[in-house]
Amino acid sequence: MKKRLKRFFILLTGLSLLFFISLMVFIRFFDINQYANWISRQISESSGYQISFQSIDQDLVDNGGFSVNGISLFIEQAEVLQIAQLRVKIKSIDLWNRELEIAEIEISSPNIELDQSGLNTLMAAEKGDSAADKDKLKITVLPWQKLHINQLRVVDLNAEIHQAGHKIQLQQADLKVNNLNIITDNQVQADLLQGRLAALIQGIELDLADLPKLNISDSQLDLSIDKNAVVVERLDAYVFAGQLRLQAQVLLTFDPTVSTLPAVKSVTIDSLLLKDMNLLIPPAENFPTAAQSGQNTQPLMLPLETLFIKQAQTENLNIRSDNSRIPLTVNKLSGSVQAFYVIQNNQLTDLYGDSNQDALFAIRFALLRWWDSEMEGFAATGSLNQDNPSLLLLQEHFKTP
Repeated sequence: MKKRLKRFFILLTGLSLLFFISLMVFIRFFDINQYANWISRQISESSGYQISFQSIDQDLVDNGGFSVNGISLFIEQAEVLQIAQLRVKIKSIDLWNRELEIAEIEISSPNIELDQSGLNTLMAAEKGDSAADKDKLKITVLPWQKLHINQLRVVDLNAEIHQAGHKIQLQQADLKVNNLNIITDNQVQADLLQGRLAALIQGIELDLADLPKLNISDSQLDLSIDKNAVVVERLDAYVFAGQLRLQAQVLLTFDPTVSTLPAVKSVTIDSLLLKDMNLLIPPAENFPTAAQSGQNTQPLMLPLETLFIKQAQTENLNIRSDNSRIPLTVNKLSGSVQAFYVIQNNQLTDLYGDSNQDALFAIRFALLRWWDSEMEGFAATGSLNQDNPSLLLLQEHFKTP
């Protein structure tokens, strides 16, 4: 009896080993590219967009990963996205419990080109989802129990988007996101991001109708995200020929029945520096004046609930205007403000009427010209309230003739 059991276990072990070896050989030599067209059709049918790729390289045995080369996405026969390579490295997979943990996804050299037609298609798809459909999507039970991505990297991203005479261009951007919870308990998570995001962007170009072209270069962004709280730990950029540096906290709200994107509820600026900038007030003759718009006396309700500045500083700013209704020139402007509410309860703060402000300020400039009036060598410090004589002097200077 013991000999039979022993032989049975030996036979079972041998068969298991043979099956494992056969499986490894199959995985190693299986050419998935023979099924590329079928895979592309399945992805296109499930996503609603036409997707194609050139080849798939698999290395599941040695490195636990695979890569997809030459990915293209089309909207209405127009190619809007190209990806040189998508590389996926799997950390662990539990088919029994349907849990998948991906160690890293790297997207190399993505190129995005969207025009008005493509944007209209995407926006129509977004608007076409009713609130009931979004509620169904929110509670849909998926076949996977868990899907987690430890790190997502985007290398050398370039994008160009055109809409209604506007152009936004992104050049050579590198992004890195840690900890993406895609699926938990068989449901897609609304708060996908919980972790850190880092970005390096060589260039951003904004070409907006009726406004001068804006170039932003050498941008660096580091932020952390925890559900609806975003902390901008560092934002450095060169814009208007000068330096921008920012640290801030942003509170988001998310309502899937209204939009798939979160909305900004409040912003707290911990630190802001604007240095050595040359600012231009653009011509805006086509903007309605107060008389043309009827001078609505009702307070303007803003989408942002609160904007609070803990500390902001300017150094050596120069301002000039090409707008005939704002004839302002300022040379060598430096200053600071602390503990100042710019927006409260979705309304702009009345600088002179709000007595609850405890803000402190400092300001100095070499020259200020408003219409035909000039001030030179001005400097002042104090509290931002209606009793400050320096503010009263500036207020008197800015009266329209």
